[in-house]
Amino acid sequence: MSRAFQTASPVKNHSSDAGRDKVMDVFHYGFFAMGTRFELVVPGIDAVEGQSLAETVEILIQTLEAKLSRFDEASNISGINRRAFHEPVPLDEELCEVFSLCSEYHEKTKGAFDIAMLPLIRFWKEAQQDEHFAEPSCEKINSVLDACGMRHLELDFNRQTVRFHHPLAAIDLGGFGKGFAVQKTLQYLRYEGIESAFISFGESSVCVIGNHPTGKPWPVGIDHLFEGGRSVQNFDLTDASLSTSGNAPVDNSSHEARHGHIISPFTGYPVGGYRLLSVVSESPIDAETLSTALLVTDCAERDKLISGWFKGKAVEIEFSFENGGNFEHIWKYGDEL
Repeated sequence: MSRAFQTASPVKNHSSDAGRDKVMDVFHYGFFAMGTRFELVVPGIDAVEGQSLAETVEILIQTLEAKLSRFDEASNISGINRRAFHEPVPLDEELCEVFSLCSEYHEKTKGAFDIAMLPLIRFWKEAQQDEHFAEPSCEKINSVLDACGMRHLELDFNRQTVRFHHPLAAIDLGGFGKGFAVQKTLQYLRYEGIESAFISFGESSVCVIGNHPTGKPWPVGIDHLFEGGRSVQNFDLTDASLSTSGNAPVDNSSHEARHGHIISPFTGYPVGGYRLLSVVSESPIDAETLSTALLVTDCAERDKLISGWFKGKAVEIEFSFENGGNFEHIWKYGDEL
């Protein structure tokens, strides 16, 4: 849902010596990973150097996907979901880092970020695929919610193990996995001396190094939910990440609201309404975790939740399908918004 206004088009630099424009090399590489499209744009490098960088990035991300995806039956996360109720499951150093960060964000967001919501995610997905869908009772939702939550995870970082204390407990890293992968990509690109780059991961996640080759920040816009190509919020990014979580619950047969895919860990119900929440931060993991965690948090509680530790920007936009796609900014955080 985030879209770059300027990405891989050639960049003209004025040369005082020749008195004419030069065209800068811009390397562009894309591949499919984590259920979406990853795009890397690096200005100012040739094809050989760019290909080497991009292939290393692709291997890095695909290796992480093979470890972190719950959709891959052979992944570490799938193995944890199968075994952790029965026995402590060993974690390598990288998985310890992942679980440590997830625990930290769970605590910082007062439970709004929770990787152990998979029972409810599965429940609502199956319920809405039923053509005879009927609103489930509160009792049913509460019974599924009882199997959810990081309170069921026992993490022992000394022994490097994880164990579940509920037979139906299961984890899904969701957007955190993308944020973690982008963070590792940034570390690698900076280690290789890259000073300007643009990353788009599924369009809902954008990350940039440095400025656009023109010397100005990278311009990125958030698309209208119902009108592709129409921006409803613009950001100028330098050494920053942007993540957008959207909730557009639509029944394709009637275009009427049903339920969105973002589930509240507090109520067990999907978040309602046509809404987008975007977060800008220096940290890709901050941006990914908060774009969803803030969406499930009441507006009145958000500033208090993130003040003191979050240094970025955030905005929520609500749309009205009935009124021709009208929208309004219903919450903002940070300067220059």
